[in-house]
Amino acid sequence: YMAIAFDATNSKNDSTIAVLTQTWSHTCTGSNRLLFVGVSFDSAGLSISSVTYAGTNLTLIRTDENTAISRSSSIWYLVAPATGANDIVVTYSNDTVCISGSISLTGVAQTGSLDANNGAIGVDITASVVVTTVADNAWVLDTMAANSSFGWTVGAGQTQRWNVIPSASVDGGGSTEGPKTPAGAVTMSWSVGQPGGTDWAISAASFAPAVAGGATHPGWMADRGWF
Repeated sequence: YMAIAFDATNSKNDSTIAVLTQTWSHTCTGSNRLLFVGVSFDSAGLSISSVTYAGTNLTLIRTDENTAISRSSSIWYLVAPATGANDIVVTYSNDTVCISGSISLTGVAQTGSLDANNGAIGVDITASVVVTTVADNAWVLDTMAANSSFGWTVGAGQTQRWNVIPSASVDGGGSTEGPKTPAGAVTMSWSVGQPGGTDWAISAASFAPAVAGGATHPGWMADRGWF
């Protein structure tokens, strides 16, 4: 296997004024690339229409909505994104407050890259979700959404990539953990300093490494998945 490696991250905070689109620049480098975008937004009566990078559409992995506070976490990805500095554009169905972030990785399988995913909602001092990876040496990436003016702390073993906590709007954070070997359960979590906790949503996905000398994991077939 090739080792997955962190390439770059960036984020955009539009939590103080409602917007229809978010735009920020992200620079991708290296080989066997993958781009991950996580969005935390006020989803009352609206949704995400599209996420693009250099004009190419990203694929939605999942959206998890906590209807108690109308806050959603949504995660998207793109295999083989263009190299260099290009714009990420998130378009919403209506104006909303939002925080988004992007992470690029290298050494990721270019076929069957999406390994596993999961999401959760709840109310507590800790937002957490378990992703059970399938491929050895996979990386797990997450995005958290909430509504608290208290600070959030990323879970043990995770590397924080962005963490934005405005006052009484929408909170957003993203992190990575990996490699996970052997494959198995990985808990992605964030803890809030608010007494009694708060409502939250969290989405996470794992990505498989490329194989040395080729970009496809040997245990992947398009019609069978991992075997």
